[in-house]
Amino acid sequence: MRISERFNLNKVQPQLDFVDVDTNTDTPLFLDPFFLSLRTDNWSVEASKTIRSFFQQVSTKSVYIECKNYSSDPANPELDQLAGRFSPNRGKVGLLICRSIGEMDRFIARCQDTYRDERGLIVPIIDEDIIRLLSSFVNPDSDYMEKFLSDRIRTIATN
Repeated sequence: MRISERFNLNKVQPQLDFVDVDTNTDTPLFLDPFFLSLRTDNWSVEASKTIRSFFQQVSTKSVYIECKNYSSDPANPELDQLAGRFSPNRGKVGLLICRSIGEMDRFIARCQDTYRDERGLIVPIIDEDIIRLLSSFVNPDSDYMEKFLSDRIRTIATN
């Protein structure tokens, strides 16, 4: 159940000035970043730095998109090619779109390494994902696209 449903707001995400998270699947703990920035204890200071660092890394002027029409899985050179386009001024977020990835867990681990090394956030998307995303448009109340991207980014950025 989303926050808007729980409080009967009768609005959808574009009409809200906050992220309408699914309270059944989202982390139940919320720490106000502004509140953390006011505190001076070590934990709060470090948490505030981490939050600022994350949003500085993913806030972007551009989202780079690389489309690969390969019959084999993309490897480190393809990941490095996309990450090489990133910069603090241009942005550090990219989508790597390709036909398929046989070992998605392994490729996600490479994306996690790239993210942990502060070289940017790369989100892999395969043909099957695109088909599901396009199919979700049939149902205007579906939040599949938001959930898909949120889950994929969370997997990369928090592991």
